[in-house]
Amino acid sequence: MKKIGIIVGLFIALFAFTNANVQLEKKGESPETKHERRMAHLKKELGLNEEQAKEIDAIDTEYKPKVKEVNLQVQTARQQKEDLLKEIDTKVKEVLSEEQKVKFEELKKKEKEKRKTEYKTKIEE
Repeated sequence: MKKIGIIVGLFIALFAFTNANVQLEKKGESPETKHERRMAHLKKELGLNEEQAKEIDAIDTEYKPKVKEVNLQVQTARQQKEDLLKEIDTKVKEVLSEEQKVKFEELKKKEKEKRKTEYKTKIEE
């Protein structure tokens, strides 16, 4: 049972580091440098021996392309959702009077603020 917990923890750590790498790519750091730095960090923080480091390196190498593909799918899905919502918004506004359009925009702003508040509350819990 402990091994499963450790493995799950490692995958979470690898996922977090992979997401952090997206930010670093924007800074112009090479993928090799990022990988070496990530592995050094894991070795230090987790106290990995060389065998463990090699195994985790292999896992990272195996899963990195899969994670990148999923990230791309998520970005694509977000864009598709955004496009659909804009399309819906446009069509709804075609039906409304000018006065209703103003009220509609106000309602959208209130709903957005409500979602932000609910999200912050969930994070704080």
